[in-house]
Amino acid sequence: MSSTSSDLKLRDQAYGYICRQLVDGRIGAGSRLSVGSLAKELGISRTPVSEALRRLQLEHVVEQVPRVGTIVRKPSLLEIRELYDLRILLESYAVMRAARARNPRRLNLLEQLLDQFHGICADLRDSGKPYLTPEQARRFLALDMAFHAVILQSIRTPQMRRMIEDMRVFTLIFATRRHDHQDLPTIARIYLWHTRIYRAIRDGNAPAARRRMRGHLRFSRDGAIKFLRHHATESAPVDLDLASLMPRGVSLTDDAFLPTSGRRINKKSRVADSSTTKGTPQ
Repeated sequence: MSSTSSDLKLRDQAYGYICRQLVDGRIGAGSRLSVGSLAKELGISRTPVSEALRRLQLEHVVEQVPRVGTIVRKPSLLEIRELYDLRILLESYAVMRAARARNPRRLNLLEQLLDQFHGICADLRDSGKPYLTPEQARRFLALDMAFHAVILQSIRTPQMRRMIEDMRVFTLIFATRRHDHQDLPTIARIYLWHTRIYRAIRDGNAPAARRRMRGHLRFSRDGAIKFLRHHATESAPVDLDLASLMPRGVSLTDDAFLPTSGRRINKKSRVADSSTTKGTPQ
């Protein structure tokens, strides 16, 4: 492995590690990040950690405060809302491209992800429990990341894809619900949105794909804002291995990006419980 490749791998390792700490609540808003401490925890030099923090600064996750150091930002609800609104515009464009392309391989990947989404919904329904377990929440979030990542493959411009990826990382870190607030009606509706988006792409119906992506992201935006308003002081402990989900360092055209946990579901059984489908997206 060349020195450059090794340096990039260490930087991505540091980036993924810091993101995981942020998502699971171990590092909260206002916390000071020490390059030396993080490097020691990872067992690497300070340089890749500094580069990872610079990347997070460009993504507006952290900021440099004079005479203090690197601090985790605390974005306002308005900032979260506006970033979701920008995602709505850009991902609506991406899904229209996907519907026009109707790439067979990507359609197959989306269908596999939907099978696993349904598996989580069915497992939670059959368990009789009100909310996802931490492990189910990890799988669910990984599947959601992968579903959108496959659609983003339709965008050929690296700069635009990078822009959307960075916004998704930001909202993932600051707007992720705790696993004990992910109930069956919520995840069933997300699954239904994804199913209808997939069908529009499969049928080559770009206007419907755009409309459904907008509805899906608006639903996610409103849910995140509502959650943050009521739980502003709580952390979001989700045991998520972000290092394996970050687009950087992992090719979005690589099947290895897709989560392998979960089970295949018979397509005929892919029907949510009738008690969870109120407000089914159209």
